[in-house]
Amino acid sequence: IIQEEGGTLKAIEKATRYAKEFAAEASMIRREEVPISELIMGTECGGSDPTSGIAANPTIGIASDRICKMGGSTILSETTEVIGAEHLLAKRFIDDKEKEKFLGFVHDVEQRALDLGEDLRSGQPTPGNKAGGLTSIEEKSLGCMHKAGSAPFVGALEYAEPIDYNKRGLYFMDSPGQDIDSNTGMVASGAQII
Repeated sequence: IIQEEGGTLKAIEKATRYAKEFAAEASMIRREEVPISELIMGTECGGSDPTSGIAANPTIGIASDRICKMGGSTILSETTEVIGAEHLLAKRFIDDKEKEKFLGFVHDVEQRALDLGEDLRSGQPTPGNKAGGLTSIEEKSLGCMHKAGSAPFVGALEYAEPIDYNKRGLYFMDSPGQDIDSNTGMVASGAQII
């Protein structure tokens, strides 16, 4: 906290000391090869527009499929980003309990918005998405879902819930739609790369 450190310059000085210590520790770590089955990738997209659903997101989906095929895991997040396409993703869950958990996430997000007087299906996409050419939340979600490739879902995670290392594959994690929040949750769930 800047004030507790005695001002901006003292806070920067302290942070710089910590950064030097972290850099020294990191320089001692030796790289080592590990199998791709140890990889957990979080999937994320930037601002959505009509091309993200036909170019960037399918490319991420191909990478996700390859990682899962080689025994690794991937995570799709941002519950608000699947509204309107949740029925298509639900068909890909191999476990009915996990599918119901996933559908519960979507229902709960929509219900919280309705309780506040907002209908996500009519109030989305955001003004920036509309300016980018998207016309509906369903259109946005159909593009978003391509980040999940075509692999089956093995599980549905609460926000920041660790993946099951004994059950590798594609997961869905309940999270807000904001990139920083969803990325933080996926890293807490085990993702080493976003």
